[in-house]
Amino acid sequence: SRFDPTATTASIVKEVGTGTLDVVGLSCAAERYLDDLQRCIRAVRAAQHGRQICLLVGGKAFSGRPELARRVGADATAQDAPGALAAVARLLPAAATTH
Repeated sequence: SRFDPTATTASIVKEVGTGTLDVVGLSCAAERYLDDLQRCIRAVRAAQHGRQICLLVGGKAFSGRPELARRVGADATAQDAPGALAAVARLLPAAATTH
């Protein structure tokens, strides 16, 4: 697991391409950045190479508007860490029982 607040789309795609990630979490502070986030998610999906990767989004842009997660191509959104873990357990049940 890794946290990099300065990660670029290219660096995220490179990491996904290694095949070692099951979950990618992205945060968006404002609705004006949703188009950029959507482009990043599309690039991540293209780098999956047939693997199932759970894409979570969060941040102020999604506060009270969980429907925006689907709009940008994410699998789920969460308001906090426990919510993110619950979403991952729902979306990747095998990963939740083996880790």
